[in-house]
Amino acid sequence: MAENEVKIIKYTINSWLAGRDHNQYEFLNKLLLRDIERHLCVEWIDKFNQNNLQNNVRFAGFLM
Repeated sequence: MAENEVKIIKYTINSWLAGRDHNQYEFLNKLLLRDIERHLCVEWIDKFNQNNLQNNVRFAGFLM
């Protein structure tokens, strides 16, 4: 099931980022609502952040 969850996480985060920037907290909460394992969510949110696809500072600047 973890492999399928990884695909869901990657697809879902990409879809959300296509619309607007999100912070890590938003991603985590939204993914957990889909009953995806927390450790997988955190791992993949971190990967998106490390690749500069997700950035909390950029998100905060977007809100100003």
